[in-house]
Amino acid sequence: PCGAGKLAAVLRGRASRIVGADVSPAMLEKARAAFAAEGVDVELREADATALPFRANEFEMVVCLRLLHRTPPAVRLAIVKELARVSSRGVLLSLGIVGQIQRFRLALQRRILPDVPVPAPCTRREAGELLEEAGLALVGERRILPGLSTERLFHAEKR
Repeated sequence: PCGAGKLAAVLRGRASRIVGADVSPAMLEKARAAFAAEGVDVELREADATALPFRANEFEMVVCLRLLHRTPPAVRLAIVKELARVSSRGVLLSLGIVGQIQRFRLALQRRILPDVPVPAPCTRREAGELLEEAGLALVGERRILPGLSTERLFHAEKR
């Protein structure tokens, strides 16, 4: 998802074509303002990440940050397969990787607050299997805010 367009400054001058997609019209409006403020020409589309309105291999690189850790495993796989489908080369995505402490904390949170959405992180092994099943090969991995966040950034390329 392009969300509120927080990557506008990072993307400026790095690509000949930038397309942002999000399921939320309100987020697309925020993104439009953020990209305009940075002077970045962007095409914004309302879209569901499980059925992207783009051709196969339409983009060289696809970025998906801060979404997959909030999606159930079956939906997560559908999204990553879609990201791989529309990319001709690679995908950059973030996933929450859970350890023993986080697993206990999440179980407790689900029990105490059953109606509040809880992140759905995965194990490191499950992350590798997810990429593999989507037809991607891991190129690199980096922790995001080590010690403060369970999120990791994964760079994968099509096999």
